[in-house]
Amino acid sequence: MNSRRDIHAPRRLFHMAAASLFPMLALLLDQRTLLLLLLAVTGPFVLADVTRLRLPRLNLWWGKLFGPLLRHGEERRVTGASYILLGTLGAFVLFDKDVAVMAVLFTALGDPVAAMVGIRFPGLPLFGKSLWGTAAMIAVGLGVASAMHVAGVSDFRWLVAVGALVAGITELLPLPLDDNLRVPLLAGAAMTLLGV
Repeated sequence: MNSRRDIHAPRRLFHMAAASLFPMLALLLDQRTLLLLLLAVTGPFVLADVTRLRLPRLNLWWGKLFGPLLRHGEERRVTGASYILLGTLGAFVLFDKDVAVMAVLFTALGDPVAAMVGIRFPGLPLFGKSLWGTAAMIAVGLGVASAMHVAGVSDFRWLVAVGALVAGITELLPLPLDDNLRVPLLAGAAMTLLGV
């Protein structure tokens, strides 16, 4: 198990790769197929994650299987993977595909970078987190939006930049719920409300 203050690059890289999977698939699949696939993965995973908390033997096996990817304390609570799956599903159900892709990528790529930068450069903390980490998350969001624009996938408009800013602020603030769930939903909501 890994502490929140560990860089733990393998966990961060796994987070980036796994959480980017569905936004990338969204560029290739129609909405219905994507949602069915998301449900087929999210439902069983979240159910298994919740069930193992009630069954000590299953939880022990889960810890042995996923231990290198788990953060300290996740053996006693729902994992970040369940929250990112739920956040991804929520984003693709609630928002237009272009908005959902951006919002989930802000989380998938920005959150691990924010954690690594924040640990390496703690600076003056705010709400127990590094402002450098928040700045890194916003920068990654802007980078994602720019890359998607250059690739011809979406337009880079000021509203997308606002989405990246909302993602960074949402990750920083001590709001309820895991940030893997709230970041894509709040960033997506901001972009949707502003008319992306």
